[in-house]
Amino acid sequence: MIDISKKYILIICIIGIIIVGLVYYFTIPKNEISLSIDVLDTTDFIDADGNYFIKNNFSRSDTIYVFQDFSNFVVIENETKCDLYFKLTITYLKDNSIKKIYHTNITYYYNPFTEAVLEYMPWIIPTDETWDIGEYNVNAYILDRFSDQSVSKSTYFSLEL
Repeated sequence: MIDISKKYILIICIIGIIIVGLVYYFTIPKNEISLSIDVLDTTDFIDADGNYFIKNNFSRSDTIYVFQDFSNFVVIENETKCDLYFKLTITYLKDNSIKKIYHTNITYYYNPFTEAVLEYMPWIIPTDETWDIGEYNVNAYILDRFSDQSVSKSTYFSLEL
């Protein structure tokens, strides 16, 4: 049978270990990584590997591609699943009117032995003669549903005759 003084010593040791653990947990530097859109460019072509040349001036009826490179999203289930929501808004700057809004959800599973993690999103924006000549804003928005982090970034393009 343990006498009372040994019980107190045991309890004090356990409390001490808990306190040391809490102090260590709250004082070690945290690697606070935020969801980010690293690149947002317009172009007239993106190849299968994600290669392209930046282009910001287009003619009406051109197809505009938007390359969106992103990082620091949460991957779970043994590093094989992410859950992201994407929104792309095209705004005509002359009157600040929204021309197009695109949405997509990606719950993405991949095989870490045969695939890389999804890291870019190509958008295809067909234009036609109904699009006004002038400057447009492209705003990309991502929501990481696992971390509840969101981020947005903008770029511009112009349409000419």
